[in-house]
Amino acid sequence: HDVREGRSFTTEVNGTKIALFKKDGVIHACENACPHMGAPLDDGVVIAGELTCRWHMWSFDLKTGECTTNSLAPKNLRVFPV
Repeated sequence: HDVREGRSFTTEVNGTKIALFKKDGVIHACENACPHMGAPLDDGVVIAGELTCRWHMWSFDLKTGECTTNSLAPKNLRVFPV
């Protein structure tokens, strides 16, 4: 009930900060740090299942963690099952 539609919620599990997003009734969870430069992702924007980091506008698929805006991205976003 803490994760509301269209808003983020941040928590910590075993020392890892997790950002949760609810979009169209589905909750997604990912590490709250962009793999690019560590930006907090809880203030990112979710559109069509992709989370966009506000620092450099890199986008990540919330199901797979794959970077969808930079094919040379060195790491994927860490996503977690909900």
